[in-house]
Amino acid sequence: MSLISKSLRLQILVVFSVAFACYVAFTWHWMLLCDSAIMHYVNFLMAHGFQPYRQITDNNLPGSYMTEWLAMHVFGGGDTGWRLYEYFLSLALIAGLAIIALPYDWVAGVLAGGMFLMLHGKEGPWWTIEREQVMSVLLVLGYAALFSAVRRRQPGWMLGMGFLIAFAASIKPTIAPLGLLLLVLVWFELHRRRTAWLSYILFGLGGMLAATALNVAFLWQHHAWSDFFFTQRVITTYYVALSHLPMAAMLRALIPPFPLLFVAGAALLAFPLRRFNWEQWALLLGALVGAISFFLQHKGYYHHRYMFVIFLFSLAGIEVMRAIRGQGWRKWLSAFLIVAVLYGFVPYSLRGIERVKKTSDLTLALEGDLTRLGGTQHLQRQVQCLDLVYGCLNALYHLNLVENTGFTGDMIVFDAADSPARRYHRALWWELAQRQPAEVLVLSNEYFQGDNSFSKVEHWPAYARYLSANYTLAVTRWFPDESGPENRTTDPRHEHAYKIFIRNGSPLLRIQLPSGNNRPDGS
Repeated sequence: MSLISKSLRLQILVVFSVAFACYVAFTWHWMLLCDSAIMHYVNFLMAHGFQPYRQITDNNLPGSYMTEWLAMHVFGGGDTGWRLYEYFLSLALIAGLAIIALPYDWVAGVLAGGMFLMLHGKEGPWWTIEREQVMSVLLVLGYAALFSAVRRRQPGWMLGMGFLIAFAASIKPTIAPLGLLLLVLVWFELHRRRTAWLSYILFGLGGMLAATALNVAFLWQHHAWSDFFFTQRVITTYYVALSHLPMAAMLRALIPPFPLLFVAGAALLAFPLRRFNWEQWALLLGALVGAISFFLQHKGYYHHRYMFVIFLFSLAGIEVMRAIRGQGWRKWLSAFLIVAVLYGFVPYSLRGIERVKKTSDLTLALEGDLTRLGGTQHLQRQVQCLDLVYGCLNALYHLNLVENTGFTGDMIVFDAADSPARRYHRALWWELAQRQPAEVLVLSNEYFQGDNSFSKVEHWPAYARYLSANYTLAVTRWFPDESGPENRTTDPRHEHAYKIFIRNGSPLLRIQLPSGNNRPDGS
């Protein structure tokens, strides 16, 4: 190993160790937000007797709830536990990538995992511990078990591979074929080596069956069979068809510019692809399935690309670290790529992470308003969110408030277009509103089908009349958009806001909330 390669390997380890320490310092006070807050709140509702898919309207697969439940019990259910969980996931990802890269250069795993952490961190707390992040970590660990099984000639490792990859598919079904495709790839490789393959395949299938059994047990425990299949057939099908981005926008969102240049440089080092062994083809298959999953979801969210990016970084890292040991232009190109990552991409990313807004002003303001209205003493099962991810469920969770119903979002209720999903949710919502009306309603301006607007309620005229006749507006509060990487915008179409309504005749009407903050236009 040359002096240059030894020096760069050491620099990778030192720079990313410092970068991880900085990441922890910069993100320690991040607040639980967005989809992760929903997963927490669903588990909170289940702990208070609500049944998933029947009383709780969230439509995620059981794996999403089970991984969050485990994390909440291991690391704690609060914001600090949430941060510890993410640091654990980050270290597990880097360890898995290092095992994958072991025969080539384990430092390639540190390079790939560190790059992903920097890319992910810049996107802020809104996209932290999304389902795709958890799923991707499970997949990487599954790949590590797969490669260990073949490298060590110990088919028992395939049990872990099958379980981890099948369980990852119980979080996002768009990657479901990957496990079986990998088994086919393993069969080809073992057949080529003239190695007995049956035990490997059986252990892999056994792991997949174990993960499937765990999901079945979850549905059985909650008596949720028919409700689960109805939810996936009607609600999930509806959701998948919403908010499709144009293909050009999807392509731009797939990978940011600098990582794209890094991957392009690594691809040049890897040419021609006939140099790939079966493990590298397996990693390329993972990236391909990740890209297909991204385009199938068709929404262009940052976290939807995580699987694609992680497997691509793994491949690229391996090629770069292999080339640094060589000679000629390949060695100097790989050295240039490593230096650009360590002293360009990492400092730039850390600067962005440090500037990310750590909390949600909307959530904190709402927590204050709900506390003034009585908090857990008076609002238990008496408050209802008409929101999705803007912060109402976060506030209820922080205050240990059980919602009036199991509705975790109003995305479908106020849809302008008719659909079986809308009819089902409206009927359920109307029944609950009549039978057990909440004392306090929190209405956000989040509208999944278009620009933010409180006028979304007008898409259901009957409910708009019901709200006007039975509730009194207590306060309206406006906040700049906090959900994007840049955290702030003055565009009123992207402002976040909420209104608090109190039911007519409620003694809570006597409580005076502080005046709401106005929009820049004075409204």
